[in-house]
Amino acid sequence: MLEIKNTAKSTSIDLALPESGFSTELLEELSVICTEYSREINAGYLVLKKDDEDISLLIGLLFSKQVLRDRQEVIIKNILTNVVDLFSDDVPIDAMSLNNHDQLKNTISSMTNPFYNTNVA
Repeated sequence: MLEIKNTAKSTSIDLALPESGFSTELLEELSVICTEYSREINAGYLVLKKDDEDISLLIGLLFSKQVLRDRQEVIIKNILTNVVDLFSDDVPIDAMSLNNHDQLKNTISSMTNPFYNTNVA
């Protein structure tokens, strides 16, 4: 089942969990891709993003505080290059740093656990 949480008037985040859309294998593949940047990425989230009528996959990455914005952008581009191979061509995929988007980070993290997490509980 999809859960919708509004983050703005025209934007909502739809959550998809393994039992409702994403397979465990897919989440493991995404985790393997993020592992290459384990020193720089603390957590990764995957949700469906609905903007008006457009739906895309959104990978939200939480970076270590010392990782500069330019480096974050390079990592995001590298990850997207690897991720597009996991999906069919008709699936739009977005990725972004959650470091400077507190409201979005809080919304996503309240909805689901990260598929990738380097923090030891």
